[in-house]
Amino acid sequence: MSPDAHFGVDMSREDVEVHGASVWNPEEFDISFYQNGDRPVASGSVDKLVGDLKQTVEQVPGVTVSKED
Repeated sequence: MSPDAHFGVDMSREDVEVHGASVWNPEEFDISFYQNGDRPVASGSVDKLVGDLKQTVEQVPGVTVSKED
């Protein structure tokens, strides 16, 4: 991959938006979860989304997942 390559992804559903990008380093991908407007987010739903995403991504060889608050 080119050293200046970067990419992004946006996903949403009724209550949650997910944004991801590799802006500063093409070997790192930051993912953020946000409330979509004023719609309530069910308790535990973001934790479940994060857990499912982490479990799926960790199946990719050579990929590690870390969490920053």
